[in-house]
Order: sequence, then structure tokens, then C-alpha cells
Amino acid sequence: MITEDQARKKWCPFSRVAHSAGFVGATSFNRIPGTPPSAECTGCIASDCMAWIAAEQTFDIAKDRFLIPGESYSSRDPNYEQRPNGKGWCGHVRGLD
Repeated sequence: MITEDQARKKWCPFSRVAHSAGFVGATSFNRIPGTPPSAECTGCIASDCMAWIAAEQTFDIAKDRFLIPGESYSSRDPNYEQRPNGKGWCGHVRGLD
């Protein structure tokens, strides 16, 4: 699990960029031919991607904060709810969802 800022610095193997230098007509590539993978060119767009899976964490409404991992609570108590915590992972990655 990573933050959205961390994800946006990663290269995405599923994104495409239009590039026509040396080719007839426009062609799309996962990276510009002759260059290494780059997040600047075809990077992850985190929660702007339909495959992004947002992580949730228990939120204490009365204290206005997320619970610390391991902190106990009752799921029946209306003062607690699950909320996105700003982290997540790529839904294209198998074994995490």
C-alpha cells in the first residue's frame, strides 16, 4: 500500500502516449521508443485511474482522527466508520485486492 503521491512517481505499464517521430501517422506506445520507462511520460495517475483501490481505515468520529493500528473499537458503535485514508494500490496488481 502506498500514498497517491508515491504512486504518481511510478511508471505505469498500462498507460499510453501518442508519438509519431520516425513513424507514419500517430502511434501509441507505453514509452517513447529508445527511452527507459518513465513516470513523467507514462506515470501512474493514482485515484484518477479506475483501477486504483483506495484503502480504508477506521475513523473515530468523536475524536476526529483515524485509529492507530491495533487500537480496539466496536464495529456497532456509531462513532466509528470506515473512511479512505489517502493510501491505496493498483488494481492491476494481483494478490493485493
